Amino acid sequence: MIANTAAYHFTPIADPDALCATLLERATAGGLRGTILVAGEGINLFLAGTETGIADFYAALHADPRFAGLRVKTSYSQMQPFARLKAKVKPEIISFRIDDGQPLAYPRAPSVDPATVQRWLRQGHDDAGKPVVMLDTRNTQEIEYGTFRGCAGAADHQVHRPARRTGAAPRCAARQHRGQLLHRRHPL
Repeated sequence: MIANTAAYHFTPIADPDALCATLLERATAGGLRGTILVAGEGINLFLAGTETGIADFYAALHADPRFAGLRVKTSYSQMQPFARLKAKVKPEIISFRIDDGQPLAYPRAPSVDPATVQRWLRQGHDDAGKPVVMLDTRNTQEIEYGTFRGCAGAADHQVHRPARRTGAAPRCAARQHRGQLLHRRHPL
């Protein structure tokens, strides 16, 4: 079986080029294939290989205090999904398409337990009376399998393209919340 992994982690990287070279060397040594993206804001990984190769790669990464909290999602397949191994240094690992949208510049939003979220969604507002809307950002095919009752859908992620959509009617179910979603000054 092939272990397929996906992981990203925001943390300051002082020397992205050096880290990229180190991760490429480790992944190559473990016989892994996929993509390694490194930026000053963190890393984004899509890697596949033997369970041993994957375990060794992530054990070394978790030993680095910057990546101790890295969460890795793993699935398994019969075939290797990647043809080769690529490693790149990029300006950002996940584009927010806004100038001040760097995740490390803002504190993490507070977490809310599932029971509280459910209560807020049922009543339509949080405990302070602020309106609450759940935005389903999955693609159209995933939403067709089911979603939450009353959830606004941003099918195919159209809400993150304000510059290209100025003046045009939005193509998603989040239409009534478009102003709130497009004019945020920092990431959700």
